[in-house]
Amino acid sequence: MVSPAPVSEALRLQLLHLYRAHLRTANHFAAYNFRHYFTRWTRDQFRAFKLGKPVAEGAASVEEPTVFAARMQHELAARRRQALVNSMFQVDRIVVENARV
Repeated sequence: MVSPAPVSEALRLQLLHLYRAHLRTANHFAAYNFRHYFTRWTRDQFRAFKLGKPVAEGAASVEEPTVFAARMQHELAARRRQALVNSMFQVDRIVVENARV
């Protein structure tokens, strides 16, 4: 396993902000499955980066921290657009969600 590149304090704070923003955006999805998928996806991506594993599809090496941050920023913008489109449609709650309310 490759050790991740050292991250400056400013970049570490940016990554933490991105992580939280991804989790907040995941909670804006009306559909239960989308909410949980994007929450799990976010945790997996950031955990793999933290552990120094390749996180991108088909990547052979570990991403540089600045490249990872840029990719996550791009993903966040896409996720926000997806959440907006998802909120335009009425979704019936499923049995699992009714127990949580």
